[in-house]
Amino acid sequence: MTTMDYLPFSVQYIKGTGLLPSSNFIRKFIALSVLLPITLLLNFMIIFNFGKSKGDILFVAEAFESLSTYGQLTVRKFMFIVHGRLIEEIIEDCKRQWPYDIFGPVMEKQLRNKMDFCLKITKALAFCSTGTITLMCVTAFFDNTKSVPLICWIPDFKWSTEIVFISEVLILFETLYFVVASDSFYLLVGMDLQVQFKLMVKLLKSIHFGVEEDAKCLRKLTQCVQHHRWLLRLHKKLNRMFSEYFIVQYMITVTAVAIQGYLLLYRSLTFDALLKGVVYIFTVMFQVALYFIPASNIALEAENFSMELYLAKWEASKSSKVNKQVLFMIMNSQESLNMVGAGMLHIDRPQYLTILRLGFTIATILGGLK
Repeated sequence: MTTMDYLPFSVQYIKGTGLLPSSNFIRKFIALSVLLPITLLLNFMIIFNFGKSKGDILFVAEAFESLSTYGQLTVRKFMFIVHGRLIEEIIEDCKRQWPYDIFGPVMEKQLRNKMDFCLKITKALAFCSTGTITLMCVTAFFDNTKSVPLICWIPDFKWSTEIVFISEVLILFETLYFVVASDSFYLLVGMDLQVQFKLMVKLLKSIHFGVEEDAKCLRKLTQCVQHHRWLLRLHKKLNRMFSEYFIVQYMITVTAVAIQGYLLLYRSLTFDALLKGVVYIFTVMFQVALYFIPASNIALEAENFSMELYLAKWEASKSSKVNKQVLFMIMNSQESLNMVGAGMLHIDRPQYLTILRLGFTIATILGGLK
């Protein structure tokens, strides 16, 4: 049992995007020549629609909800187009992961439970997103005050509303597809990085320096050194793939929390609007948690591995080769395994809490300027 027993769930969605170098011609043509132009056009129409706000914060909030939805899809598409070859490399790299059963069935079950949990989160996210998008489309269809699922500028010509409606429904369900593709891939690869560090710690603890033969210790250490170097490279690739998305997600989440926080704190809202604001804040914070918390957990597992290296009684070995291998690993383990957005935003738990504080701080400032 390895990560490749779980990764096909997200790989099938990734390949279905049609944006990888290995994608077939028909899927690539539809993705780049049909769906991408529609996505960009909807973004433009939403941005243009901001000019009609006239200081109405409720209108701005609804328009921003539209922009954040289609904007995130655009960034995800950009990620797949620019880093398509890198994504394929990561998928191939995952085939080299250590199997989960190398230290017995008990540990295998523990590690499998962790991967199963990630898979369940992804499926739950897909189910909830499907329900939300379906509800938005149905509501727009039956609500006379709402002509399209997400507010945007509608041109003044015959059948324009119907065309925009169909375009939005199509792109909304494509958004769902990309959310499952990218989020499940990040969660599964991120969790497997944590699992691989746990396996390396277990291997390290199984080495009895000064008791076992130096040749046996050296063989285990060499295996650990090679796997550690490979994990560091895999982490860099995963970080490079999502680097730009981290920044966009951070900005969108802070803005969303600020707008909805302002409405909740300083505006008299109906119960429906109040409930929508609370649910919206919870949703965006949950979505960003799927990226920030796993990234922080990877760094913690890497620190734990580094600590085990220091605690290992490698000085009991009289072999200079063994000592060199340990020192080499200690040197490599000093490299920080924090996910970073565009080289400046640390993706971890403290930064996650900062998002909520910063959003409500901006909301408070806006309330003071009223």
